[in-house]
Amino acid sequence: MSNNHFYKNISFLWLPVFMGIILLIGFATSIISLQQTNNIQAKAESSTASIDQKDCAVPSDQLQISSQEQKMLDQINAHRTQYGLNNLVWSDTLINASKWMSRDMLKNQYLGHTDSLGRDVKTRLSDCGYSTSISIAENLDSGVKDSTIIFQTWKHSPPQNANLLSDKFKEAGIALASDPASDSYYWTLDLGGGTVTMTPTPSIIITPTPTQAHSSPSPFPTNRPTPTSTPEPTFDPTPTTVPGFTPNPLDMQFFVSAKVIGIGEDGNRNPKHFTRYVTVSIYDMDNKLVKEGNGYIIYDRENLFRGIVHFGPVENGIYYIKILSPRMLKAIVEPAFRALDSKILNILPLVTLIQGDINADNVIDIADYNISLGCFQDKKCEDKNLIDFNDDGLTDIIDYNILLRDYWEWQGD
Repeated sequence: MSNNHFYKNISFLWLPVFMGIILLIGFATSIISLQQTNNIQAKAESSTASIDQKDCAVPSDQLQISSQEQKMLDQINAHRTQYGLNNLVWSDTLINASKWMSRDMLKNQYLGHTDSLGRDVKTRLSDCGYSTSISIAENLDSGVKDSTIIFQTWKHSPPQNANLLSDKFKEAGIALASDPASDSYYWTLDLGGGTVTMTPTPSIIITPTPTQAHSSPSPFPTNRPTPTSTPEPTFDPTPTTVPGFTPNPLDMQFFVSAKVIGIGEDGNRNPKHFTRYVTVSIYDMDNKLVKEGNGYIIYDRENLFRGIVHFGPVENGIYYIKILSPRMLKAIVEPAFRALDSKILNILPLVTLIQGDINADNVIDIADYNISLGCFQDKKCEDKNLIDFNDDGLTDIIDYNILLRDYWEWQGD
């Protein structure tokens, strides 16, 4: 046998060994790479990992009170002071609970009192260590970072304002969770009655809790000694009152209800922004502008935007009303002429607000179409939110179709 033949046989014998070593090295490298990837993901998710823990744990560095959260508490206390109520104080337990809830809503992109673990408010606060044998309540909202806007929406929503002005509560936790990159902001206000000296036997008023498909949920009800029903306002020619309304002869008040085209039953039932700023104008029988009032209306469980708008002093009489919201056509409230009385809450019939007036001239025309077209074609535009008509966070064919549909409603009232 020649030396060449001998070495050739040796080479064939060692070939499987070499291949095995290479495979082992590759396998070990894959394991190390996988471990490194898992470590990186674990670090990246550390800030939200506690959301999966039932004990409501929140990283200690995220329990700090932000300037917006402190501003919210200050506004609530100033509001309570006007009605002779005690100031709320911070509760560490409620701060923890509210922080957990806001972060959970942000992570899972929902708005509702039932959290991602299926817990209602009472169960969640109990899990977080707060006694639920005393009065508790919760207000939620989302869409904006500014605490003043959120406070105004709560203040002008009767059920939520009732929580703000309840003498049952002594302490609070407030949390804002935000992701500016996705324009997502979620607010939680948890209220509690504080320490009690005896074991009460409270009864709980249960108002329907909205699902994820609703934007501004009804606040979790408070414990009250004498439960009363909370009827929905009826749109009757004769104005009636709703819970939370405080009569003031020096303040004409309207309860506004609006359907926004593209949002609700015929469109997106879960909009990203749950409040709309409105301007309500009062005209006399000579078509002269008497006064304007501004406020926020909130998306509710009936897929409508509703809220109270304050005007200050307005003489009682016969008037007609128009309602305007940014990038929408002005709409007249029908029937046009109605008696207004500052001693009661004037409940207006439902109005439909039509979107597409991008340049705010109360006309939807070729100018608005041209402004919108650039964003639809992914060209540079100042703010794509301007044409996100169904408020789902996307600019797509659905918004384009809404614009085309509204294009025929070319002139506002």
